[in-house]
Amino acid sequence: MKKYHSWLAGILAAQVVLAGGLFFYKAQSTPQATSEPLLSFETAAIDKLVIADTESHVTLQKSGDQWQLPELHALPVVDKKVPALLDKLQATKVSWPVTTTTSSHERFELTDDNFQRRVELFAGDKKLGEVLLGTSPGFRKVHVRRPGEDEVYSVSLNSFDMPVADTEWLDKTLLSAKDLKQIKGPDYTLQKTDDQWSFAGEPNDATDAESLKVDTQKAQELANAFSNLRIIDVAEQQPEGEPVVIRVNTGAGERQYEFLKSDDKYFVKRDDQEQAFTVSQFDYDRITQIRQPQLALKAEEQKTEGEKDKTNG
Repeated sequence: MKKYHSWLAGILAAQVVLAGGLFFYKAQSTPQATSEPLLSFETAAIDKLVIADTESHVTLQKSGDQWQLPELHALPVVDKKVPALLDKLQATKVSWPVTTTTSSHERFELTDDNFQRRVELFAGDKKLGEVLLGTSPGFRKVHVRRPGEDEVYSVSLNSFDMPVADTEWLDKTLLSAKDLKQIKGPDYTLQKTDDQWSFAGEPNDATDAESLKVDTQKAQELANAFSNLRIIDVAEQQPEGEPVVIRVNTGAGERQYEFLKSDDKYFVKRDDQEQAFTVSQFDYDRITQIRQPQLALKAEEQKTEGEKDKTNG
């Protein structure tokens, strides 16, 4: 019996050794997955991107340190949006392909004529990289293929981060004005000194503006409206009508705004831009509907403020 057990133990040991040897041999003989960049380029060298689908495209051009939309009046792109995309593309790597057959390209929407996105990277007139984006195999995943190659890969990219509409890249805050020092409206001039708003300028409607006290909250709300002003789109044509003119000063210089309502649409134009832009009714109203009476403290509020000043004095 003991000899029988010893014989079984010997067979088991031999099987373990054989299995280990086979595993080692397989591990050594099987090619290891190697990763490589999806696109090889230096971010600093890229000064133009063209992103397209099968119907339209957008061109993003770098001028100095700023990315612009050359086909949309050279208007500015959202700050850091293009560099973030370039960093993402540069960091994307591929290893094992999902497929290597040409016939699969149509299924993954990665043919030369049928794709969800095509991204081209340029340095001057020289194309440094190109990739096609197709169907999505999962959340924030997409199938990609480099033109001229059959291999299809699955990578962590998202086609929605690469819109083809100019307005999706346009900096919607380009007309905002921050750190205001002065606001000149239709019947008021607000001046900010040492973080305090006050009325300045000539008396209006037989009222001595300098004797009025400003409702600080209302004045700051107006300043915030300029700081948070967002455009919606570029106006298709210059609106006609009598605008509400407001001038602001940030310390870096004066800017003149013209707000206009036409055909139930709301527009704004600033003196440093040739184009007019559409804005929301909310932004339009909270700037253009303000007059001196809304900015001034009521008589009883001024009396209370005066009593506080005497007490503090």
